[in-house]
Amino acid sequence: MNANFRGLHVLADDDARWKHDPVAQAEAACRGGAQVIKLRAKSTPDTRALEWARKIRALTRACGALFVVNDRFDLALEAEADGVHLGQEDLSPLSIPAE
Repeated sequence: MNANFRGLHVLADDDARWKHDPVAQAEAACRGGAQVIKLRAKSTPDTRALEWARKIRALTRACGALFVVNDRFDLALEAEADGVHLGQEDLSPLSIPAE
């Protein structure tokens, strides 16, 4: 894939300080013309994070933006994200069992 990661990047975050959940944040970002939306779900249970990731994936497809998942290679795969941002302490792709 030849992904274009240029333009406005928006972080849709589950931090309790934010008034809206990450899906609502992503919807607003799409309306605002964001080219990349990244989901960061640090304090959310896996099932909820995956639900958000799938909804945001659908939104980004509809608005033509790229979708990236922060910290979670497994969620990125399940949600068919365009990319994943991994830090040194995050789940390694090597930990995912081969099919």
